[in-house]
Amino acid sequence: MFATGEKAMVALSGGADSVCLLHLLLELRDELGISLCAAHLNHMLRGAEAEREAEFAVSLAERLGVPCVTGSADVSEYARENKKLSVQQAAREVRYSFLKEKAAEQGADKIALGHNANDQAETILMNMLRGSGAAGLSGIPPVREGVYVRPIIEIQRGEVEKYLSERGVQYVNDPSNLKTNYLRNKIRLELIPLLERDYNPRLVQGLATMGDIIREENRAVERWVEELMPQLSLECSTDRLEVDIGALMGLPSGYRRRALRHILMRMDAEPTSMDSVKIYAIESLLESRRSGKSLRLAGDLEALVEFDRLILWRGAEKEKGEQYVRLNVPGVTAVPAWGIRFIAKIMSSPPFDLSSGRGDAASMDYGKLCGAPVIRNRRAGDRFSPLGLSGSKKLKDYLIELRVPASKRDDLPLVADKDGILWVVGGRVSERVKVDPETGQVLQLRVEKND
Repeated sequence: MFATGEKAMVALSGGADSVCLLHLLLELRDELGISLCAAHLNHMLRGAEAEREAEFAVSLAERLGVPCVTGSADVSEYARENKKLSVQQAAREVRYSFLKEKAAEQGADKIALGHNANDQAETILMNMLRGSGAAGLSGIPPVREGVYVRPIIEIQRGEVEKYLSERGVQYVNDPSNLKTNYLRNKIRLELIPLLERDYNPRLVQGLATMGDIIREENRAVERWVEELMPQLSLECSTDRLEVDIGALMGLPSGYRRRALRHILMRMDAEPTSMDSVKIYAIESLLESRRSGKSLRLAGDLEALVEFDRLILWRGAEKEKGEQYVRLNVPGVTAVPAWGIRFIAKIMSSPPFDLSSGRGDAASMDYGKLCGAPVIRNRRAGDRFSPLGLSGSKKLKDYLIELRVPASKRDDLPLVADKDGILWVVGGRVSERVKVDPETGQVLQLRVEKND
């Protein structure tokens, strides 16, 4: 877990596990060749009691000669702001964010957490009750992301308490751990004692062993899926991943579900996005093959079927919003939101061009424009008269004909004037402004990426 010369930051709550962890690492510090610091976060959930715990943690670290940084966060307020989060989920997010920030400030290579074997057993049972797959049944990983380490994950809670008692080491008890209104506490206080008494007195050890076995098997499957991804993935960026539906549906169902979970992990999906219910929902989406059908997973992450592709994208927060930029004619107009620029030229008496354009360029009769042209994205009710069509049609229908994915339609640049759309960038110009034998001046437009 540790390499010689590394600095480890202990997450010090003041409870038995974290106090035991700090003492153990102090005893092994020279043997491991590491240095130590500590961090304590007040979740502001229990008023004066939480403040006393913070004081205890700081005092303990000071007595042991370990630098300790502290912080506080209003977890209840964070949960209210993020309405889909329970207080427990909010506390976890806030805590890990705090630890990551403080580790960077302190130059810590590892963040040591005090989870023990009983925590492991509780997690596995909790995931089992929720209908989790192999990832959930593998429990808490001893090492995660190469940063978060759990040195006492194989030590049972009774052994932790015995270690502290034999050395006369004081710690604080969190009274909320005795309330059975949380699922984890009910499992700890009611279910595990029942199972140990009536079924298996070595339950905690048995569940930990099962978790180890499943974790290793899970790693093997993950390696296989990683090797498979180039055959499935068509496009990948930080906020968008496109997958070949045909290749995905050609996999056996078990492998397909693992591939879907792997894809969600690549998108940094929240844990609630990767449960079996969401995976089955994505499978139903794929089986429908209905282009344009979507599924909101969690937060801003959305799954969308577009023709022969499954698209995972962060749509809710990544859309560019309303764009409206006046086009410089003649001249260059940059549109930073799209990372492009328009180059406009006025040509006098050129040979007329009935095709009037290609993907990144277009020509139109400048004299037929109504007012100054602008660059914008689509609006509700937009209609378009593509070159060669006498009437008009809904812009949405035209974009479907072009096979523009629904997830990209709001971000497609349009050139328009007061009377409507002049050019759908990447498609045709409007019949209204086509170049013909009577054209006097031609507006030529070209789109380029910004350097």
